[in-house]
Amino acid sequence: MRIAVSATGQGMDSLVDPRFGRADYLLIIETDTLEVVKVIDNRASQNAAHGAGINAASMVVDAGVQALLTGQVGPKAFAILDAAGVKVFSEQTGTVKEAVMRFNQGNSTSSLSPNANGHSSEGTGPSTNSFGNSFGGAGRGRGQGGGGRSMGGGCRSGGRGMGGGGGRGQGRCAAMLAGMGQALRCMGRNLSLRIRRRRRDLSCPNVSGRPLARRPVRGWGL
Repeated sequence: MRIAVSATGQGMDSLVDPRFGRADYLLIIETDTLEVVKVIDNRASQNAAHGAGINAASMVVDAGVQALLTGQVGPKAFAILDAAGVKVFSEQTGTVKEAVMRFNQGNSTSSLSPNANGHSSEGTGPSTNSFGNSFGGAGRGRGQGGGGRSMGGGCRSGGRGMGGGGGRGQGRCAAMLAGMGQALRCMGRNLSLRIRRRRRDLSCPNVSGRPLARRPVRGWGL
């Protein structure tokens, strides 16, 4: 019976390579004689961006083996092996010879499903995004907007803003805009009141007969 073993070297004393897709070598072994009948050099797969597991599974199937001894197998590689009738014995450790001996003695159990995701079976760690924790972490911000003071009555306004997910910067900016809006509304009300008072003064009768003096218009500001 011929089986395949993922290995770090080309001999029976080499260690079992836990990476199937990116294993250094795939050894084709005759279980009756414990002889390595074929060595598949798989080191080129370590430079592949993706598809290493699929490529390794295809080479194992083409070698005509009936079983595979390895450490981890991803879902795509497992599907190819399973469809070809190649039984997978994962979680293998020690040397190649020790793994084959356990297999011959019936101390290994075939896997019913893949035991790794597509990346880890090819020898890469779990992927993370550029934000560190899988897009985790949302900031909350609190800000206070500066108040505005009007000409007529000392109307003051203040704004408070909450920012969800944007951190303190967004909360402070939103609060400042809210405070400015309230200050401008207050200034508009006071300006309207001053205009009405001015019109009322101009409409009053001149009982003294003397011309009305112009009242200076005083400036206003925030």
